[in-house]
Amino acid sequence: MVEQIPSDAHNVGDSGHTTDHNNIADTLGLICQLLGQTAGPFGTSWTPGQPSSNSAAISAMQNMAGWPATAGTYAPWQFPVSAYGAVGNGKIISDATMGSGSSTLTSASQANFTSADNGKTIVVSAVGGSTSAGYYNIPMVGTISNASGTTCTVSFTSTAATPTGTVIAAYATDDTAAIQAAINAATAYAQSGAHQGTYAEVIFDPLVYGIAGNLVTAGTTYGNAQLTLPFISPEAEKVILVLTGRTKAMDQALSHWSQTVPESSGSVLMSLNLTGTNYSYGAISAPASMIGGPYYKAGASNPGPVFGGDLGLFSNMMPVIDGIQLLIPYNAPMGGFDFYGCAEATVVNASVMSMAVVNIQGNASSFYFGTPAIYPNMYGAGNVDQAYGYNQLTYNWTSGLVMPTTGNNDRCDVLYYSCEGMYYGFSPSEHASVDTIRVIYCYYGIGAYSGGDVAMPHAARIKYVSCEGSSAAVAPGPGSGSVNLDIDTLDCESSGIIADPSNLINGTFGCRNLGSPGQFGYMGSSLTPNGGSGVKLISLDNASITGIQTAGAAGQAPVPSSGVAQQNRYYRDAMVFVHSSLAIQSAAVDGVTLTGISTSGAGTVMIPVPAGHSFTFASSGSPTISAQWVLF
Repeated sequence: MVEQIPSDAHNVGDSGHTTDHNNIADTLGLICQLLGQTAGPFGTSWTPGQPSSNSAAISAMQNMAGWPATAGTYAPWQFPVSAYGAVGNGKIISDATMGSGSSTLTSASQANFTSADNGKTIVVSAVGGSTSAGYYNIPMVGTISNASGTTCTVSFTSTAATPTGTVIAAYATDDTAAIQAAINAATAYAQSGAHQGTYAEVIFDPLVYGIAGNLVTAGTTYGNAQLTLPFISPEAEKVILVLTGRTKAMDQALSHWSQTVPESSGSVLMSLNLTGTNYSYGAISAPASMIGGPYYKAGASNPGPVFGGDLGLFSNMMPVIDGIQLLIPYNAPMGGFDFYGCAEATVVNASVMSMAVVNIQGNASSFYFGTPAIYPNMYGAGNVDQAYGYNQLTYNWTSGLVMPTTGNNDRCDVLYYSCEGMYYGFSPSEHASVDTIRVIYCYYGIGAYSGGDVAMPHAARIKYVSCEGSSAAVAPGPGSGSVNLDIDTLDCESSGIIADPSNLINGTFGCRNLGSPGQFGYMGSSLTPNGGSGVKLISLDNASITGIQTAGAAGQAPVPSSGVAQQNRYYRDAMVFVHSSLAIQSAAVDGVTLTGISTSGAGTVMIPVPAGHSFTFASSGSPTISAQWVLF
């Protein structure tokens, strides 16, 4: 039973207290006061986090109420990164400028450099040039010295002047070793056997932590990540390792399109490393990531060195992410969370964001890129009506979040996840059960994969997806075999729905948006998948169309002609009644002739046409044709 505390609640004995407030809320308030009073008179109030003479009782109340732990007080299973030396002093600016061939960086108003910034690692966007005309997006990394006021010296020489306007830069003390130490300690505790259960938490404050460390490949972690998740033997009890921010669900916001600085919400881990590779373990590739598990264990047998597959090798760990944001330089060779070789994974609330902006100003009738321009720009460059920023993304193996691969241990849950500016925004595999994701300004919003070129025996399901400003909403991930994926609502404002020329994806997508609202069948003229013959697309926008339709959807001829294919652009299953003034000789759906569909003279035939599929009919002579569509 949950009872809401009244907004006008009083403690028992307070002036103004009435008998209608003699309830559980008063009782809990009185208990908190008794436990929390410091030595003052009865009725002294207590605020969680403030000193108390009854620390043991306060700790018990904190655990029951779910309050954050008192500063400096943690349970044995909690491992704050600050206790291992992480400082979280990262800063992000969007007014940086550098001249070509220069090592001096200027920030007119945002940085306010001091000597305390000397020695910090810095990433500066765009000073490495552009990948194509107008796309200033190649970052460079170095170390700060001579920091004072509006300028500092960086340890590299820019190969290109910053374009007209300014660029984004980010700098921090390197907290890689400290955070890795906390992860290792938490894992060791969970494995120790000195207590009941195999659970531990790594706790982050709402700060920006610099992650400048090099990738750890091979070795005992068998992956390719800046921060590695220790390998847990499949024979051992599963370890639940929680990486959590203290603010949790109160963060993880998306960038506003007019925003002039990248989003950094809550507990942020910011990559300051540009050395990522798609590391090769022989026949399998392990893409670089900020936080990652295993891919390949040399010398392993039964089932073998490669992780994943039917009864395959997995690390018996379930990482849990709650209230963590990863921030990655735009168009960098670095992914976000990678749980490919973990047996299970749960994401409660997380995001992966790029160090980039959109910076669109104005309104729907007149919008434009803001002045001065800020680079890199996820939306693109040049004509704002024809900006395809996703074309800037060149590392086609990077993903914001990779869930456990095919053959996993079933629990692969995602509650809330957002991503902006990655090549793949989200990479689910089988058993992924996903509530809500938002993938914006990515090349592909979703890169569903089975891993190791094997077919996926089970399936993944997503309840709601918002995908905007991307090349396509859904595509197969790298090295994928056939994929089973269902999406309840795909709310898409991107160039395409599916990019699947090899027809690897099977499933049903309920589609929203696209086209011109207000037209019957308006979605149809924009739903042209690139492959994806195994996916049934259903237009949820057209669900309200009722009655008999006497023509095809928007953009189609009113009446089909004999021998000419007519697509069902209503994207709802339909029965089409075709009447001809002369004999109808045959009918076909997607080129397959239907048995028994013909007339000996003038007459009507019924042709079942699934959503998105096409039909043809053949008739003699030059008949008069009419058609009626009944939608289901």
